[in-house]
Order: sequence, then C-alpha cells, then structure tokens
Amino acid sequence: MSRANYSISITVINFLLALLPGYLSVSSYIFLSLCLITKYKWAPVIFLNLCFLVLGNEDLFTGLSSFGNLKYLIIFIFIIQSIFYFPRSFINNNHFVYLVLLFFVIFTHSLFFSFFPLYSIIKIGFWFSFVMCFLIFFYKFNVDDKIKIFSSSYFVLLLVVIFSLILNFFPSIGYSLNGEGLQGITNQPQVFGAISGLFSLASLILFFKKNKYLLLFCFLMGVFGVYLSQSRTAFLALCISLFFLLIQVFWDKISLSKIKVFSKNSLKISISFLFIFPFFILFNFEYFIDFLNKRGEGGVTSVGESSRSFFIGRMLNNIDTYGLTGIGLGIPSDFNFSDMSYLPFIDLPISLPVEKGVFYIANIEELGFLFGGLVFLILFIMFKKRFIVNIYASIIVFIFSTNLAENTFFSVGGLGMLFWVFACMAMVYLRRESLIK
Repeated sequence: MSRANYSISITVINFLLALLPGYLSVSSYIFLSLCLITKYKWAPVIFLNLCFLVLGNEDLFTGLSSFGNLKYLIIFIFIIQSIFYFPRSFINNNHFVYLVLLFFVIFTHSLFFSFFPLYSIIKIGFWFSFVMCFLIFFYKFNVDDKIKIFSSSYFVLLLVVIFSLILNFFPSIGYSLNGEGLQGITNQPQVFGAISGLFSLASLILFFKKNKYLLLFCFLMGVFGVYLSQSRTAFLALCISLFFLLIQVFWDKISLSKIKVFSKNSLKISISFLFIFPFFILFNFEYFIDFLNKRGEGGVTSVGESSRSFFIGRMLNNIDTYGLTGIGLGIPSDFNFSDMSYLPFIDLPISLPVEKGVFYIANIEELGFLFGGLVFLILFIMFKKRFIVNIYASIIVFIFSTNLAENTFFSVGGLGMLFWVFACMAMVYLRRESLIK
C-alpha cells in the first residue's frame, strides 16, 4: 500500500468510526490501537489521527468525550514497541544525550521545588517518553523512508484541513464554539488555525522538494484556513516560519552556489512571495486589520492585552514571589487543582487543564530562573546544529512561534502531541542537504 493510500485510508476510516454515536465511537480508538500493533511504521499517521480524536469537535463527534483517557493506552503500546526497537547506537546520538539531560534537570526541579511533585514528575516523564520514542522511531529509518513518512503525515493534515473547510458551509458545527472563528472538525478555532498554518508550511516545504504546483494551491488553502480560524497566533507563527524558510532558500543558494540545487521556477516563486505578500496585505488592509482585531474587538494592541495580559500578569506575580525556585512544571498560576484528571483504578494525576499563553514566561514561572535558564540553554544547543541549512527546521520555528501565545511545549496530550510528532521529524532530519531537488 502506498504512503498516500494508507494515510488516507486510516484517516477516513478513523473519521467515520469517530462519527458513530455514543459508545460505538470507542471503535475509533480500538482501530488505531490495532493499526499500531500491526504496523509500527504507521506510528506518525496513527498519532496524528489520535490527536484529532482528542481534539475533536464535540458537536460533530458526539460520543468521543468519554474516551479521552484511551489515548494513554495507545501511547503505552507505542512505548513498549519502542523498547523492542531501540537501536543501541542511538545512545551515542546527541538528541538522546540532550533529551536525557533535559529530563534530569526538570525531574530534579520537580522532586525538590514543585508545589505538586508527583504531577510534575508524571508530566515530564510522560513528555520525555513520548518524544524519546518518536526520536527512536525516526532514527531507525533511512533518508528515503523519512521523506516518505513526512509525506504520509502531510496527507493526514491535508484531509483534516479539507474536512474542516467543508464545515465552513455548516456553521452550526464548523463555528459552534464562538460563531466567529472556524474550528472545523477540531474543538477550537485556535487548534484549526495552528493545524492550517502547519499544513501551509509543510505544503511549501514539499513544493521546494518536489516542484509540484498543486502544492502551491495547498499552501494557499492552508493560509485561507488560518484566516477563517481568526487565529492570530497561527498567523504570526506562519509569517515567522515562512520568512525563515525563504531566508533558508537564499542562504542555500549562496552557500551551495557551486551546486545546481535551484530550479528557475522555484527561485522565481520564492522571490514572488517576498513581494506579493506585502502588496496583498496593503490592498486588503481593511480585511487584514479586521482579522487582527478579531472582527472589531478593538485595536490590535487592546485585543492582545485582553486575551493574554491576565495570564501574563498572574505568571509575573508568581515570578516575583517564586522567581528563584519556580512553582513546578504544569502547576497552574492560581494553584487550583480542582480540575485534575486521574487515571482510573490507580488514581495517578495525569492531566490538568492549564492556560498560561506564553511558554517563555511560563517556563520561568514554573522552573525558576536557574532551572528555566538551563532548559533554555539545553534547547538552544539541541536545536542549533545545522539549523539554518535544513528546510525542515522551519517546522521547529513554527512550533516555537506558536508558543509565543499557546503554551504547548511540554504537553503531548492534544495539540502538543501533533507538534511533537512533526518536531521529532524535523530534529532527526536536521542534516546538511540542498533545499531544492
């Protein structure tokens, strides 16, 4: 079965099973579990589908909300598989070393300084296990297989964006959360905006790799999805990552000038983006400002303050009080644990909805200046190698940019799971290569 066929087949079947009413929708989780058990190589596609079960629109998938904890069963299956597939040579890999170091730093902080040590330790352990398993997964494949896996994952995003755009014509479902931003088959407009932005960026990456003009249409479709979602965070992240991607293209042209890596068409389109996009905004200025203002909620600055200043204010107050040691990974700024979810039968704290907005401030609030600074340093060293010369690095730029307003970095329960599947791809793919083939 080709990569396109199995991606589309798994996604469509999973979508149809999720639409079943009541307890019948649990069959979607069973289906993904069986797929993972039988085909370890399908893991990225399976986990992207799992994300859309966890983040599903409750007005569309009416029976899914009762089965969210089943995602831990699928993750557990993946961890067991990864142990058996663990390549001994991976121990000498830089990603392994830095990830273990990152885990040790946060585990130590959680043990001695967290306001809820058990929850913080479980959270970092869960994140560490998930990311490590996906790095192991991608590490074992050769270059051609890695490109195929990226393409198959792209098809999942394509279907999600298409299904969601169709719901634009059914506003009672597609706009059910707030009536303004399109959420599509997901539970929030911000989630659909982030998915559309990532899809748009992936379309452009594949265009530069394959020179297929249909991918440019997909790129524009993703941009349109971001606009309909009214997610300014996704728009900002997309702009930053696209700018970085275009810098990479011209950097590659200069640094590899003795090698013919550019087609004339790709270079012309890259230059066109630099000029057409500002003119598009200029001639559609009113619509653009309306988008930034969330359809008339006030000025751009006031909208930003109203949506994030409350969370930032609470974090800054905690930094002022607990700046040296922090309050603990995943600990809410108001120290309210009433919404904590526990694993059935053994009562382990596994999930707590926390909205903080800005990861870079939240990291200092939770880990303090000392441990938070160490985390930033390790992440910088982990990602910096050959960063500018690899086209997949723009995906990491997109993820870091979304964390300017959506704190999903150490979360792998929903949108963070989707981000880390693609981030692990990008981390393993960071190597010297020409951008255009």
